[in-house]
Amino acid sequence: MLVILQAQIKEEANYYIEILTNLSNPIYFSIIVSIILILVTIVVLRYIVIPLIKKHQLEKTEMELKTARLTALFAELDPDPVLRIDKNGRIIDSNAQSRILLGEDIHSKFIDDILPTLIKNPSISIQENDVISLVEKIGGKYYDIFFKGFADLEIGQIYFHDITDNINYQNELIESRSKYRNLSDRLQEILEIERSRIAGELHDSVGQKLSSLKIGYQKQLENEISNKRNEINLINDFDSIITELREISYTLKPKLLEELGLEQALNAFFVKFYKHTNIKTEFLFTGPQVRYIPELELTLYRITQEAYQNILKHSKATECFVQLKVQNGFLRMIISDNGTGFSAEDEDITKGLGLFNMEERVAKFNGKMKIDSSIGEGTNLIFEIENAKTR
Repeated sequence: MLVILQAQIKEEANYYIEILTNLSNPIYFSIIVSIILILVTIVVLRYIVIPLIKKHQLEKTEMELKTARLTALFAELDPDPVLRIDKNGRIIDSNAQSRILLGEDIHSKFIDDILPTLIKNPSISIQENDVISLVEKIGGKYYDIFFKGFADLEIGQIYFHDITDNINYQNELIESRSKYRNLSDRLQEILEIERSRIAGELHDSVGQKLSSLKIGYQKQLENEISNKRNEINLINDFDSIITELREISYTLKPKLLEELGLEQALNAFFVKFYKHTNIKTEFLFTGPQVRYIPELELTLYRITQEAYQNILKHSKATECFVQLKVQNGFLRMIISDNGTGFSAEDEDITKGLGLFNMEERVAKFNGKMKIDSSIGEGTNLIFEIENAKTR
């Protein structure tokens, strides 16, 4: 049995040896083809692909160097200061103007040494291609400073633009406006003083003299035998003059405003305005009964007078609506009419209507004025004052 098994194993071994030693076997063909393919691939990679990759990398490097040189040349010729930093925030390049502004030893510094508030983390800002800007005062001049990160180059570029002239112009404009507002306030104050003086003189001097003259003349007329029509007409003229003087005196200095406050004074004004013009006013007051400082009450009263003069002269309105709302120190007054309206964007009209003066009046109390008007749709004037001072 063992002899038979050995014979079978020997026979199979001889079979496989014969197959492996036979050159016509397909395995040898596959191995040869594989070797040839490997050799071809190695040749292609070594003599074609790899040289092309190296050439491309070389061209890319040359292009980057060329771009960097052009950028450096552009920065050097830039009339404004320019800095370049690496991802650590170290200044690695600068142009002549930046060295004049910041010193020749600028390359030994970090950007935090010069502009600590510009970039919190240079590495992240460069990696994310951040764009950052701020205004900083350096060496007595104001600069608009602009940062741009370049992730592909791992650098950040910082540009300085001198805006000193613009800042000075803005400051001069603000100062001029402040001076104009102070002058306007002073003129209004002088005007109110003169109004009070003239009103007092009209009431105390001219008014009393006319009243005395009327009474004296009336007594003399009563003692005469005949009542002449001319003398009676003269007394009526005295009454008319005295009434007119009282109205002028009240317009110059409304005593009702001083004695009873803004709500009552406005109510009286609207009633009087209706008698003279037949233009009705619906007046709505909401909020607690408070008295504001005299200057504020007088300002709101004068604004109302001026607005109603515009309504009478220009709007052709038949009805007006006025709302005065008071709440927790906030004051809002709305004056509306159903007149012809106007274009709020037309500066010639707004200046002619004295709206700028109204705005200046309310600005004295840190208030704002809004205009809502269009042709054929009437006009709304809105005055708002926060933290209105009370007595």
